[in-house]
Amino acid sequence: AMAEQYLIVTTRDYVTMLTINRPEKRNAMTYDFFRILKETLESLADDPRTRVVVLRGAGDRAFSSGMDLENVLNGVTKHPKAPLDHELIHTAMHAVETHPNPVIAMINGDAFAGGCELALHCDFRLMVDTARIGMPLAKRGLMIPFPLIHKLVRMVGPATATEILLRGAPLSAGRAWELGLVNQVLPKAGLEAETMALAAELAANAPLAVRGFKEGIAKASLPDADRHADDMHALLVRVMASEDAQEGLRAFLEKRLPEYRGR
Repeated sequence: AMAEQYLIVTTRDYVTMLTINRPEKRNAMTYDFFRILKETLESLADDPRTRVVVLRGAGDRAFSSGMDLENVLNGVTKHPKAPLDHELIHTAMHAVETHPNPVIAMINGDAFAGGCELALHCDFRLMVDTARIGMPLAKRGLMIPFPLIHKLVRMVGPATATEILLRGAPLSAGRAWELGLVNQVLPKAGLEAETMALAAELAANAPLAVRGFKEGIAKASLPDADRHADDMHALLVRVMASEDAQEGLRAFLEKRLPEYRGR
């Protein structure tokens, strides 16, 4: 299938692995890729077999080197007024960020520009110690959209965002960790095992509570966070009254592992 040539999808034990599959192009992303990513995430949103998504690059050289620049250049020359199909890229990135399940970026190689952006929209970032991450847009005469600038400033503060965006120089894994861009830096031998251990840990938690926390964190980061207090209280009441909440408490009292059903 055409989808496979861009994105490999495998699911086991409630964890769905999405592999960006263009290793010969350092996993550069095309418009077709973004469309397939968005559709895949939408179909996984209500799939009871998926509780956690892991995003990684094929091979071990790159997570993703960003947009396929030939793809971009063709766009620039054909439509000088709209060099990038921002709408499609934005909706795909938004699908990652707002996916109801937690999404882990397993940064198994370099993550530049759109590849860095994709990782920043995930909930967790685990990075191999040999990789680099960055936003070399100023070096190419390009910019990132304002919502991403806003997100970056919220994540790391204006001083660090300034260093990342104005210089555009790639950061080592160690520097990325110092700046708070990634959760963990791991040697190549331990990256996948550690990522899958985190995925298993998240998958074992109660899905409604995990989804509720993810939604709450997203709303709490908005400038008008207070506006969402009533919605979030209603969500809290639903989660606390769920079968899973009863199961979690019973399992704790009976000293056994809970079996959650997501209801």
